[in-house]
Amino acid sequence: MLAHDKGVAHAAAWQAWEASHEGRAVVLVHLKAGVDLAPSAAGNEWLASGRQLHTRVASQWGDISLTQAVLGSAAEMLRRCPRLQHIAVVSGQDVPVAALPLPLPPGVSVIGCFQFGREYDAAARCVAAGVLTQQLGMGGAEAGAWGDSLTFHHTWLVLSRQLLLALLSKQGDIMAVGAALQPRFMQRDAAVAADEYLLVTAAVRYGFVKEIQRRSIPTFIRADRERRRAGAGSMSTRSAAAAAARRAAAAAAAARVKEDAVVGCGVLLDCCPTLALFHPTHTRHPHTWRNFTAALLCDVHAADDDGSGSGTKLSLLQALGLAKPNWAWFFRKVEVKRQAAQGTLLQLLQLLWQDKPLPRNLAALG
Repeated sequence: MLAHDKGVAHAAAWQAWEASHEGRAVVLVHLKAGVDLAPSAAGNEWLASGRQLHTRVASQWGDISLTQAVLGSAAEMLRRCPRLQHIAVVSGQDVPVAALPLPLPPGVSVIGCFQFGREYDAAARCVAAGVLTQQLGMGGAEAGAWGDSLTFHHTWLVLSRQLLLALLSKQGDIMAVGAALQPRFMQRDAAVAADEYLLVTAAVRYGFVKEIQRRSIPTFIRADRERRRAGAGSMSTRSAAAAAARRAAAAAAAARVKEDAVVGCGVLLDCCPTLALFHPTHTRHPHTWRNFTAALLCDVHAADDDGSGSGTKLSLLQALGLAKPNWAWFFRKVEVKRQAAQGTLLQLLQLLWQDKPLPRNLAALG
C-alpha cells in the first residue's frame, strides 16, 4: 500500500480483510519519506504494529518516484516474505471489495490497460523512440523497440514474484528510461505519468511476459485447470516408465534452477483489479467518495443503454455494487471519515468478501 500524507484511513477494513484470508495475504505499507504521522493519525497504531516498510521514498503522484517506491517496496517485501507469490499495489484511499481467489496462478500478473486508440498509440511510439534516442543516445533499433513496447495501464497492478524479480534485475535501466520519457509524456497532449506505463512497458520490452490476455481471473483459472487436467489425462495413457523418467529429468532440471531465478514470467491479464469510476467528461482523476448520500455522475450506463447518454448518477453503495460484476478486488478512492460511516463501510465490505449481495439501501443493514 502506498500511503502519503493522510495515513491509512481504512486500516480497520484492511486488517479485517487480511484476517479473513487466514494467513494467505498480508498488508504492508510504504509511508512516503518525510511524512511523520501524529499518534492520532488514521491507522497509526496499525502501522506501528510492524506493517510499515523500512523503504521510504519521497514519492509524488504522477512522478517517476512513485515507480521507485513500488520497486523499492517490492524488493523489501520479497526479502521479508520468502513465500510471497504476488504483490498488489494499492493506495491508502483504496478499500478491498473481494476475497482474493487464492492461490493465484503462479507467474500470472494482473493489470488494467488504458485504451487511448490507434492514433494516440502510434504517435506515442514515435515520440518515445525519439526521446530515448535524443536523451539516452539509444540506437534506432533499441529506441524503436522500447517505443513498440509501450503499454499504458492503471497504476494499480498485481505483479507476480517472477515478474518483480525480473524487473528488479533491470531496475537501473528501467528508471533511466522512465526519467527520460517522464517530462515529455506529462505534457498536456499526452498526460500519462511514468507509473502508468513504465513497468509493463519494460516487461514487454525485455520479454519478461509471453502475452497480454483480456480476460478475468476466474476465466483464466478455469481454463488453466482444464489445460492441466487435459495434460494429466494424456500423461496417463503413456508408458509409466517413460512418465517416471520424464518426472526424474524435470526434477533434476528444477534442482539446477534456483527458486528466485529470473525467468519468463508468463501472462499479463488485462482485467483491471482495481475499480475506479470517472466523470463522463472529466477523466484525468477518478471520483473521490466522501459519504454515502451524495450521488456522483459516472461514466457507466444501464444494461439497455446504447452508451450514447451522459452517464449515470451513483451513490457509494451503488458504486460498490459494481465491484463483483467487474471482477474487481479493490475500489478507489474512498474518504469517509465519520466513525459511523466507517462502520457502515466495513459492514458493506464484509458482505462483498463473503460474496453476498449488498442491500438496496443502508437502512436494510440494521
